[in-house]
Amino acid sequence: LGAAIEAAWRLGARFDGWDEHFDYRKWQAAFEQTGLDPAFYAHRQRPPGELLPWDHIDSGRSRQTLLAERERMLSALE
Repeated sequence: LGAAIEAAWRLGARFDGWDEHFDYRKWQAAFEQTGLDPAFYAHRQRPPGELLPWDHIDSGRSRQTLLAERERMLSALE
């Protein structure tokens, strides 16, 4: 994923958090150049035990607690 981020930067993607600077075409081109599928990162189902990029951050809540809250939320949606 880092390769796509760097490619977007090289294509001129800057200040993308601001709507007036965001250019979706640059990001599409970056993913095409790197051969990565953005849908894989954005829309795929992740198993509960999968290592996530932010797992090294201590939020003060255990993974088990967060997974239990996730299960309660999913049950409430049914």
